[in-house]
Amino acid sequence: MASGQNKFPKHLANEVIEHWEHIVSGEYVTPPCPSISQLREILEVAYLAACAPEEGRFPSFNLVVVPTASLDDQNIGMTVYRLSEPRRLSVAELRRLAPATDLKKSAVLIGWDEDGVVVAGISDLGTSWHRARMGLSYSYSVPSALIIQIDRPGRLKVYQGPYAVAGLVDGDLVASRIELSLFMHSTIRSGFDRLVEEFSVPQYEHPKDFEGFWWIAFYNIFASITNTISASGHGGTLIVAADEHVPNSSDLRIKYPVESMELRSAFIDFINARNVTADCWTRIELGHDDVEQDFRAELALLDATNRLVEAIRLIAQFAGCDGAILITSDLRVIGFGVEIRSELAAECIVEEVTSDYGEEGEICDIEQFGMRHRSAIKLSSRVPGVCVLAVSQDGPISGVWSKEGKVLIKKGANLPNMNLPFS
Repeated sequence: MASGQNKFPKHLANEVIEHWEHIVSGEYVTPPCPSISQLREILEVAYLAACAPEEGRFPSFNLVVVPTASLDDQNIGMTVYRLSEPRRLSVAELRRLAPATDLKKSAVLIGWDEDGVVVAGISDLGTSWHRARMGLSYSYSVPSALIIQIDRPGRLKVYQGPYAVAGLVDGDLVASRIELSLFMHSTIRSGFDRLVEEFSVPQYEHPKDFEGFWWIAFYNIFASITNTISASGHGGTLIVAADEHVPNSSDLRIKYPVESMELRSAFIDFINARNVTADCWTRIELGHDDVEQDFRAELALLDATNRLVEAIRLIAQFAGCDGAILITSDLRVIGFGVEIRSELAAECIVEEVTSDYGEEGEICDIEQFGMRHRSAIKLSSRVPGVCVLAVSQDGPISGVWSKEGKVLIKKGANLPNMNLPFS
């Protein structure tokens, strides 16, 4: 077990309580939170339950924590399967129930009141929140409750409804903050500018609304492919190249060339269907009621969304083959099973950065990285305008790109849906 994973840091509960009331403002109503002693008990039991393997596999699971009096509330925001008799919260009980849940859609249900904390059953959250966080969707449902997610030993994240409050990563406490990895922007911007020429322009919606959404949705294509690879458990590499910087055969060997326009076409159709729907809603807000047109637009958007999501999922699955996926900044899929042949450029400086733009970095030795990361660094040293997203087998994502003659690597990159910066 890695250092820092065998002892629960009790100050995590204090961090959650400290940030609980300050995540969002406005009309948002903060969900109930147990006392700090009960919260510490829940966090510690969850943490310890994830640290011991069962048949060679570590458990991963979600907890949804609500007041016992709310368990029968029909508006709780999830489907509840209550145990006839609640069980005392314990490491053993969580380990027994974890296999009955799916990290992507369900959770062990925990109830609390003045008499203590109990395991109350299983709750079905649905997949919409998971898909939205990955960048595959823009609408989601999640209960207004304390949610704890444990995806591997030593890594725990606490949510207030959809908002991340605090987390723990291998012994390090991570406070809630907006953390968007923006290093792809310089590579993908030129592709976005070309795609915009094929978008229909809404007649009624304000430009600040649709232009902002266009960019977010475009960025989310690359993020969602990478996040889907990460969730697969086998790792992989996504090479994103600006059109004018597609690597040649001396740098890459493409085992399975495909030259597909499907992702590009699906994205354009999605944006245009979204623009029509947004105009329908804006017309209704302006008093132009056209229910039939609105209904047709919603159906067209649903079809376009499903087509885009299926294209993303299929492309991410290409990472299951040995080798990288190569895609251009305007969403043309060039091929997969890609072998990176580049050698490190002479006198190349490699820096591991803590900021996404590379303002702060520390020079490092390429040999400290695994083969997937070393290949990404070598390619970036030879080909400007390329961004490589390397996904480790256990999930973490690294971004590799070049800037001002240096190769920069950002480990532990966060690529959430840009509509959900606190996710």
